[in-house]
Amino acid sequence: MRRLVVGASDELDSEHRAAAADVADLVVLRGEGLEPGAEDRLDLAGPPDEVELLHRLDGREAGRIAIEERGRGKPKPTVAYSAAIRSLDEARAILSEKNELVNGENGALKIVPKKAAKPSQPQDRDGDGSPDVEDENDDDDRKCVLAPAFGPAAWRMVCAETDQALGKILPYMTRGVTRITADQDIHIEAYPAPLRKFLNAAHGEVSRDLARSGPGAQVLADLMAAYDPFELALDLDHATLDAKLGDAAGDASLSLVFREKQSGLTKAFASHPELAGPAPASFLRLPLDSDVAFYTHGFDATELDKARTLGGDALVLGLQGSSNALPPSDAQAIGNAFKNTVGSLSGQLVYARGVDVVQARAALSAFAAAKDDASKAKLGKAAIEQVAGWEIVGLEQPIAKVGPNVKEYATAFTRPGIVKWMKEDDSDPTMPVTTFKAGAAIAGLPADSLHFEATFFHAAEVPPPPPASNAKQKPIARAPKPPITTKLHVVVIADQGHTWIVDGMDLPTVTAKAKGLMPGAPDTTTLAKRADIEALRTRSSNAGGFFNIQGIGLDLPIAWANRTPAYELAGDDPLGGMTSPQQGATAVPFMFTETAPPAGMQGVLVLSARVPKEAVTDGISYGSKLF
Repeated sequence: MRRLVVGASDELDSEHRAAAADVADLVVLRGEGLEPGAEDRLDLAGPPDEVELLHRLDGREAGRIAIEERGRGKPKPTVAYSAAIRSLDEARAILSEKNELVNGENGALKIVPKKAAKPSQPQDRDGDGSPDVEDENDDDDRKCVLAPAFGPAAWRMVCAETDQALGKILPYMTRGVTRITADQDIHIEAYPAPLRKFLNAAHGEVSRDLARSGPGAQVLADLMAAYDPFELALDLDHATLDAKLGDAAGDASLSLVFREKQSGLTKAFASHPELAGPAPASFLRLPLDSDVAFYTHGFDATELDKARTLGGDALVLGLQGSSNALPPSDAQAIGNAFKNTVGSLSGQLVYARGVDVVQARAALSAFAAAKDDASKAKLGKAAIEQVAGWEIVGLEQPIAKVGPNVKEYATAFTRPGIVKWMKEDDSDPTMPVTTFKAGAAIAGLPADSLHFEATFFHAAEVPPPPPASNAKQKPIARAPKPPITTKLHVVVIADQGHTWIVDGMDLPTVTAKAKGLMPGAPDTTTLAKRADIEALRTRSSNAGGFFNIQGIGLDLPIAWANRTPAYELAGDDPLGGMTSPQQGATAVPFMFTETAPPAGMQGVLVLSARVPKEAVTDGISYGSKLF
């Protein structure tokens, strides 16, 4: 089985890297926190003799990141690692070339570097053609010892950044980490206890800032108190990450164990292990060509209601707090619609998003071949519609509840105060404001289905650059061309007490996806036929799904609908170079599972994922072009 050395320094050449990967058996990072750049300190380059030991003595390595307090509660990470020693005599021989071995406590041998005379001439050890810049900390070498240990290796070499850190960590690195047994390639544990003082101070500072923020501060303070990420960290007892690397895929699992449930986030995501189960039937009815899909078996009802109230109040506050403030009654209308939307999220929820790459590529090619302005305007709009793709939301609520909520937004868009507010907030005052209203009924869908259209208005062409200040000839005035309109179609469909919402810019695509969700539709084009998500069908989880590079790299339909085709298509390829459904389409399945907590703990949340090798290749090939 292949093993991975975490943090191997760039100073190691490929031969040394291969050797390190062969001999490192288990990597354990047990830490209470990191500050930016601290991970760079965990390396095996260190003093050359330490690396030599690891390579020549079949060292089995484990690392630990610890936290010490440093003035006014600011955390200071320290890094240590431990390498098993195959032969004490051989270790002595290697180390004695550059070090003195001094007797220490409990039979340990301190490794004290011999003092070397500094060269009289400037050195160029990195080969960059210029003298090295001496670091004032160069003399503060890593502190190391050879110490008796528990386990298969009778001796281990343990190194840390300071003598004080070495003294604290030595017992764990010789008698604690050696008792861990696992068949994982990577095992990381994080204990935030030493950070609690720092987190409490940060939480207090945020609360004080909110208290001084003026009118409406209480709304923000309540929202922060309910869903404070600092409090989530304070609830955490420890976290464990395990990863196993195979030839075809890598499997990773992150476990969060909570000692308390003070944070609303902890209560929302680690309180209902009884809801866990296989993916719901509605999830398996989603389209086969989904690029992103996920489900949840439900949220904590109390926390969802709190999020509904606090989130809606915060939205109203935000709409009234900007320089272009929305009138209170209009802001409240939008806030009420938002609250009703959040209220519809109780129970099971499923979601999917997708793009037909073949159709989108054909539309982009047609636009690129257009010769005249009229054709470019028409084909550019068609290309945007295909690139936008589609998305689906499935709710465990009747259409009698969901339909009126969508109508609330349509009504809000007709309020004079909101229309005026959108007009004043528009960056192009010559364009009409966005509208959202009922559209024509769609043939082939149930009679109680609803169809809405959001219409956006855009400039027909990219405006020419302004003339230079010293230009002798004034630009020729031209009459502006009529704006291009793009539409986002939203379809709401009843399904035996549940509701589907389908949206996208291309109405035929939206209609086809909606019909595929109806009872009696064949399952040959649904997720029920995907072989790469078998774990979602058979294993229990509270939430789960999958994604691919296409799905996370392309924006949502509403984002594309609100963009000007002339601008968007004048730049980089919106598909990132993809031309076929197979490109960038490798699925990465994931699951969130709440499990019964161990004694003394209040909750456990486990995130697991499987990353196929092809998904990594997709990210390398298309990620930099899409993001």
